[in-house]
Amino acid sequence: MVSKIGFSRDEIAKIMRTQPTLLKTSAKRVLEPKIQLLKDLGFEGGKLAKLLTVRPCIMGISLENELLPKMTFLGRIFQSKDLLIKALLKDPTILCYNLEKILKPLVAFWEGCGFQGTELAKFLAINPGVLIRASLTPVQVDLLHKIAIDKGSKMYKYIVSIVANSRMETLESKIDNLQLCGLSAEETWELARASPSILYLSEENVKEKKKTLVNTGLSLNFVAKHPRLISTSLEKLLKPRFLVLQNMNFMNGEGHFRPKRLFTMLMMPEAKFVTEKIIKGYHESTTLWTVYENAIAKASVSVN
Repeated sequence: MVSKIGFSRDEIAKIMRTQPTLLKTSAKRVLEPKIQLLKDLGFEGGKLAKLLTVRPCIMGISLENELLPKMTFLGRIFQSKDLLIKALLKDPTILCYNLEKILKPLVAFWEGCGFQGTELAKFLAINPGVLIRASLTPVQVDLLHKIAIDKGSKMYKYIVSIVANSRMETLESKIDNLQLCGLSAEETWELARASPSILYLSEENVKEKKKTLVNTGLSLNFVAKHPRLISTSLEKLLKPRFLVLQNMNFMNGEGHFRPKRLFTMLMMPEAKFVTEKIIKGYHESTTLWTVYENAIAKASVSVN
């Protein structure tokens, strides 16, 4: 029966080795309705083959008593077929868990963490493996306490998402990287609190940004209080604008910009930065524009 819906010989063999009882199962009465249910959800061709070859036990689940109720529940949680398919392809094991004893209590736990509706669906779709954990580990809880975000804020849910979906060894390494770059423990937590995305940055990336920022006259203390400087693209925004501002200072025979003014110019919308406000309004606008374009072009090449 499975050969008729596009499975290769190897895929069929793998399914049968894992679920030999399927050889005695009625194709028309038992297997076809399950396959049709999965197709109706959007599992076609390769997606269906991947789902069933990774977890052949799905074909051994009772349609009426288990598979259909699970799909109905998960469909309500994920809200869209696309997110549900994405989650199940990442972790097909979800369909093998008991609905009442495992899936519903685990979903209730994450709802208790503040994830509801679309936020919950996207959170689970990123890493459906969190559905098998009914709690955060003590180390994860300790990290959340150190970051100290109010549970009622949207930022808290974002940070919980990062912590729940990341390896703790990796996150701890990110924190260490920031402190190795010269930030104090409190400054590091302040950065993580204001801009959690910094937890994704590599040690090399952080060091390079710190070097660029400090060389322009900004203190580490100022950088720590303005996390957007760390989370902003180094090649596409910081370096090109630094080059423009440094050339401008050189032409004027000036020293460093005042930190607040420099921060404002770095965070300025692109259209405002390149027009009369900064580049095109300068008496050497052609030179500055050439510097800026070359820096942007170099950034595009390095990214590609």
